[in-house]
Amino acid sequence: MIDKVVKIIKVVLWLIPVLLVFWLFDKNFAPRGILSAKCDADKCSKLVAAFATKETDKIIGVTKDGDRYRQINHDPIYFTIKTSRPFAKAKITAEFSNPDNQPVFNFGLQAANGAYVFKNVFSYNSLIEQLEKDWEVIKENDSYLFTRPEEIEKQVLSIKNQEPNNKNEDIKKVDKKPVKKYSSIDEFANNLPPLDEVRAHNYDLSDHIRLKDYKPSDKRLEINNTLRGPHEIITYIENEPLDFKFVFQDINRHKGADNFSIIVSRNGNKVLEKKVEDDGISKASGVVKNPKEADIYLEKPAFGVYAISIQAKDDDIFIKKISTRQSLVVFKDHLYFADDNEYKVLDGVVSRSSDILYSGSIISARTSHKSALQTMTVDKKSLTIKEVNKNYELKRSKTQLGLLPIAVPKSDVYLSTDGFFIFDSRQFFNPDLGAVLNLGADVPENINYVVAQYPKLTDFGDGWLKVEAEFSGKELYRDNKGQYNFILQIPGLPENKRFLKLRKIEVEFAKEPITIFNLWTKVKTKYKL
Repeated sequence: MIDKVVKIIKVVLWLIPVLLVFWLFDKNFAPRGILSAKCDADKCSKLVAAFATKETDKIIGVTKDGDRYRQINHDPIYFTIKTSRPFAKAKITAEFSNPDNQPVFNFGLQAANGAYVFKNVFSYNSLIEQLEKDWEVIKENDSYLFTRPEEIEKQVLSIKNQEPNNKNEDIKKVDKKPVKKYSSIDEFANNLPPLDEVRAHNYDLSDHIRLKDYKPSDKRLEINNTLRGPHEIITYIENEPLDFKFVFQDINRHKGADNFSIIVSRNGNKVLEKKVEDDGISKASGVVKNPKEADIYLEKPAFGVYAISIQAKDDDIFIKKISTRQSLVVFKDHLYFADDNEYKVLDGVVSRSSDILYSGSIISARTSHKSALQTMTVDKKSLTIKEVNKNYELKRSKTQLGLLPIAVPKSDVYLSTDGFFIFDSRQFFNPDLGAVLNLGADVPENINYVVAQYPKLTDFGDGWLKVEAEFSGKELYRDNKGQYNFILQIPGLPENKRFLKLRKIEVEFAKEPITIFNLWTKVKTKYKL
């Protein structure tokens, strides 16, 4: 009997470290594909590298039901988690009591550039709440499509008919064909009614708005003006490849390598990146090598507006030529002309004048060289640059409509505007495509549809609420310390003397689990076997 007890004790003693190893392995490496980290009112799990607020004192409270909470009086809350490996998805949640009816909550995750990518998880809107009661509604998760009901149309028409001195044209504006009904939000988005009948709240319809009567060009557009430094080009694509060819040259006036990237994005999401290497000269020698070519090509891109950003770190990089299949091409915010003898060391660059059009309400100009001090003509008005490195600007008058021309006698000038620059009026388009206006304080009579992204708080029914957001793919950035840096943004909390009772904040990470079927593949990928 004693021998049997001794054997059992040995087995138990052997199992304890084995189970501990497996438990630690599971907690830190998540072979099952799931890893969670959280902070309660008093303590955080070991994976939490930082839990920080701007509170001067840590105030812990207890409800009558025994729930412990941390009082939050300031915005924001930082929540940093360190993991041993990257994950594919992360769902972050916060449980809290909201006694002062804080109306807005945003979760954010720090990106590679240091900025935060935010997701609105709750934003109270009294008009949306009222539409949910009064209008016909289609709800799909957090998305809503509100359609004006027939009864309201009739009421509006009746009121119009009762107004004194009512004119026939007023009745016609209201007495229109019946409002089309949609069976889903996708059907609505893919078959949009006239945009002047639509309002949006926190909902992006740009993926579904096309340029009317657009046809791809069968000719290449050539821009042979020399431009200096970083620039951003905006173009429109539909039923055609995205095709840009650039010629660059490095003037090597600044110390350091001039590597740069050309990034193509759509609706703020990167779809292509091309890296262009330095010419091999890192000294500020002024020595110039032969021009380099860089091609940007996508065979079948989705239709829509694309931004091509030339992200040079300084103005050593010169764009000698741009050739594209796209017919609509505008330059956002600025142009830096560089066709001047100041840069004659570059192939083919000589002094010449330039002509351009712009769409903004203001034009600003400056130069870095005395030889380029000049008087430009902006729609028959003079804009004179009298001193180097000083901005001179001109605002358009109320009578100056549409695109305005600029004549630049000396092309060594930096131009900026709050709109776009165009080399030819035939290349111009408005990149917002007549975007749907945002919902205001009320719904005008001509509006028949309101589409909204309107996440709501999860109510546990006992005074506790929950908000959550999910990050995945490229937006889920893990820094070189192995950390994910989250933030809970609570705008207006201290300014309006509100506070929250935070019960818990938690992140659940997910990835493909490790199995006997994929273990060898993962080992080969990890160690490049």
